[in-house]
Amino acid sequence: MQIALTIIIGYILLTNLIGILAAKNVKSSPDFLIASGRFGTIFIVAILCGAWEGSGASIGITQKAFDSGLFAGFYSSFFTLGLFIAAFFIIPIARRLGVLTLPELVGKLLGAKGRWLTSVLWLMQDMIVLSMQFLGAAGIFSALFNLPVHWGILITLLSVIFYMVLGGMVSAGWTNLLHMIVMSLSALVAIPLVLTYKDGLSGAIQTLPESYFTVDGIGIGTLLGWFLAVSSGPIVHQITFSVANSARSDKECRKGFFYSALIICFFSFPFALLGVIAKAYLPETTNLLALPQLAMAINPYFAGFLLAGVMAAILSTLAPMLFASPTIFINDVYLPLKKNVSEKEKLFVSRLCALIILLLGMVIALLVESIVQATVFAFTFRLVILLVVVLPLIFAFLKKITVEGGLLAIVLGAIA
Repeated sequence: MQIALTIIIGYILLTNLIGILAAKNVKSSPDFLIASGRFGTIFIVAILCGAWEGSGASIGITQKAFDSGLFAGFYSSFFTLGLFIAAFFIIPIARRLGVLTLPELVGKLLGAKGRWLTSVLWLMQDMIVLSMQFLGAAGIFSALFNLPVHWGILITLLSVIFYMVLGGMVSAGWTNLLHMIVMSLSALVAIPLVLTYKDGLSGAIQTLPESYFTVDGIGIGTLLGWFLAVSSGPIVHQITFSVANSARSDKECRKGFFYSALIICFFSFPFALLGVIAKAYLPETTNLLALPQLAMAINPYFAGFLLAGVMAAILSTLAPMLFASPTIFINDVYLPLKKNVSEKEKLFVSRLCALIILLLGMVIALLVESIVQATVFAFTFRLVILLVVVLPLIFAFLKKITVEGGLLAIVLGAIA
């Protein structure tokens, strides 16, 4: 346990060191929110992989596979479709029109009320997704330290609050580059080690019900719901618009989306395998603790590396989620209400908003138990915007939608 703990603490300290050093280059709100449009392909890949390979795709999938079976591993593959669609349709629109946020785009189509309604929806769902990163990290600390969940959530807050509030997108780019390497390697290393633990997958097949290895375990309805909610995320999320504005060129931006789609596609499968093996050989554990306890049972060095990879996934999602909300708040709520704002004030408000979002996310995490269910629930808000605004725009049907009808559809869709 001390070995795994030392590795995780060391990793968190290294992340903070990189993030704080990168934050020294942040001098304005464009630096904080979109890195002033200086990112190349490698940083775009780092941001996107970090955004979608979070607690839901890692420890959350281990939870779901522990309860429902191996088919939970399809979760992250649904992001791939969304990233391809975003690369072909959303990126060109965002860069050609010069819009910084999705609510700004909606405002051009449905007016100020549409812009405000969309802003509220996005701030709500972003806080839910952000809070799930806290809950995922709390499971790791609960297993290692035997700490209550609320202490694990607080430790996670302290792990990111300084460099992200200071550095925004710039710090996220550099730290996510580290996270992407670590979480990809940890997922790959997990496969052979898990398959050779005790009687491996063959023993799990003999021990567990058949449904754990067929679509019946998780249910076709759940998979369809994931497909709709998860694939819509990269199409309409603020991260897509932020990355589009942070890229040096259209070509590098599109390449970043393509490469990210390929990397993310299979990310969740090793974690689903972990959940199934934990269910077979550690049936006394809980789904939240399945991943860390199985990792510790296999090997303390592996546990340290795997859990560092999970922490990387969690921290890498916290980062882009964290500057997505300030971007929307500043661009679509604060600036329309207050004119003649200085650059210094915009940077201060951006950082203050990031701090408030972090604290609210921590509170929400204390009220939720299932990471995947809460994450998919948050994703359904994106589905409303996708169906009401983005798809009609892509297929040029928007001229048949009145402003009043569009606003009503957003409100009723959010309620549903």
